[in-house]
Amino acid sequence: MNLRTLCFNIWKNKYERKGIASDYKPVFIRYIGVEDEQEYPKIIKTLYDRSKECEYSVFFDGDIPMQAEFDIINYVGNELKTMDVTNLKSQDITLFDNPQLNEIFLESIDTIVNLAIKQESFSNDSVRNNFILQLIVWTYLYIRPMSVKFRDDESPKCFYYGDIGRHQTYFLMMLYLMTFDVVYINPLKDGCWEETDTMHLSELHSDMHIMPVTPLKEIVENSEEISQENSITLQLQQEMDNTLFNGSGTFRPWQFTDGYTKAKFIKGTVFDVQSKYPEPAKVRDGFSVNGKTVTVPNLVYQINGAYSDMNEYEKFVRLCILAPNACVKNNGTASAYITGSINEQDRYQLAFCQNSDGTFDIEKVKELPFYPWAKYRDTLEDFMLKKINEALTSGIYNKSLSQQEQFDYICDILCMSEDIIRYIDGFDFTDKIPKIVVFLDGQATMDDKTLYILGYLAVIGMDVIIFSPAGLFSMDSVISKNKFNDVRLDEMRYDCTLDKIKQRGRKGLFAKIFGTK
Repeated sequence: MNLRTLCFNIWKNKYERKGIASDYKPVFIRYIGVEDEQEYPKIIKTLYDRSKECEYSVFFDGDIPMQAEFDIINYVGNELKTMDVTNLKSQDITLFDNPQLNEIFLESIDTIVNLAIKQESFSNDSVRNNFILQLIVWTYLYIRPMSVKFRDDESPKCFYYGDIGRHQTYFLMMLYLMTFDVVYINPLKDGCWEETDTMHLSELHSDMHIMPVTPLKEIVENSEEISQENSITLQLQQEMDNTLFNGSGTFRPWQFTDGYTKAKFIKGTVFDVQSKYPEPAKVRDGFSVNGKTVTVPNLVYQINGAYSDMNEYEKFVRLCILAPNACVKNNGTASAYITGSINEQDRYQLAFCQNSDGTFDIEKVKELPFYPWAKYRDTLEDFMLKKINEALTSGIYNKSLSQQEQFDYICDILCMSEDIIRYIDGFDFTDKIPKIVVFLDGQATMDDKTLYILGYLAVIGMDVIIFSPAGLFSMDSVISKNKFNDVRLDEMRYDCTLDKIKQRGRKGLFAKIFGTK
């Protein structure tokens, strides 16, 4: 569910939230980015105000302060020195009067501490014990006082807004194991979660827009709450979607229209192209869905030369070019991929769109006078613009681009030919993967501008197949070697063209019908 929906649904009791599902599970979601910039502050204020009104909810603002008295910290620290910290669940630690809750706490902290010991490589026992001390004191300060208000039919809740440190992520994971609803919110970046949450307890909900992390106090003082206006029919539809299309391996058409892709490069051989190329994304090895982010295993290949048996080579090429979702290019020059241009003076306006971390503010890009994508639907615009930032930082290119090169790159992407954009627009993420197939006639090569475009399409999740019968160039002039498969077939063919391949196919068809040779 998006953050707006969660803003209202999370306060429902367990029975209502369970809906038609067989079991109830608390939520642990990381909301990164912003869906609606105007409504976002109102949602944060609404969550904050409702959290403060709830007796079993805690809301952290960019930190989890250690406000305990020195005597408590000193006492717990000394006790840890005599404990087996790798087996805390068996230690005599009582933080909660409720024995069942105390047992859940011990089980949870034991799991998290052992995970952290495995992952953090603490320099000595003192550093390790200080980490454990934090978890215990934070629990004592923030969870123990409200535990008397816990109810069997409600989940306790923890919200965290803003940047987060590694130790704090472990604390939130521990609360989730203690059956808390845990919600992490950051409008700009995800931080270190992928490094610490290796148990995959949380799920990521990523939205297209990014914003600076505005101080919570400023949001609360200057915003107003929002009201829920969902109909009963819409609520039922959302419950059905969550039950039938969430984690079941079944997806409705265009379920992720407002979602995002994470391309996953498949390292393989030419036989993987022949077998996996026709497959939809959802049946390829490595496919997964996390919130609104769909991991798409995609094929990126440069295939040099041809089979000695040209009939087999023809079948292979035709398999790739005749797919209904394949954009076929018989040209390696940029003019086949880029239409129009943006003059140098206009290009420099991109400097005013660049954030301090080097990324580009997509909302400011949209405001540029030469911006050409306004005619497309908003979600497609945002998806393609966000992919520009990702491509520049993904490592798909074998060098970092200077600022001037970044400006040129962005303008080339913005001027990408409309036929390619139509294939991106038709990408359903879970189903048929759009493909771009390039066949280089004879001894033709490919210029760098084209390779940068193909790298961008690979980051989107498209299959990229380049046939080079003469094998006279290599993608590694632009694309990192670990981001594509370089395949060499039986022999180099310096006079092979796509037209000849197509003519052979037509001749073969007549031969089957009329028995000709």
